[in-house]
Amino acid sequence: MTSLTAIALVVGLGVTLPLYAGMEATIREHLERLARGERVPMIAIGCFTEIQFAAINEGRAAMELHRLEQNEILSMVGICM
Repeated sequence: MTSLTAIALVVGLGVTLPLYAGMEATIREHLERLARGERVPMIAIGCFTEIQFAAINEGRAAMELHRLEQNEILSMVGICM
């Protein structure tokens, strides 16, 4: 597993997510490729802190959903369902 860096992705409500080393450039490249109409693969970009991951699983349990086992953040930008 790639080591975490101080680089953080900021998402809604000021929550920061630690990214793997080099992910800022990779995400930028993927967004540029998407802007050109290209497809990009799904990639692992980081992982939640233990506190974030526990909070996610508590919320899922409150909604009677199964707990997540893998603490990894995937980028699925541009993937159509």
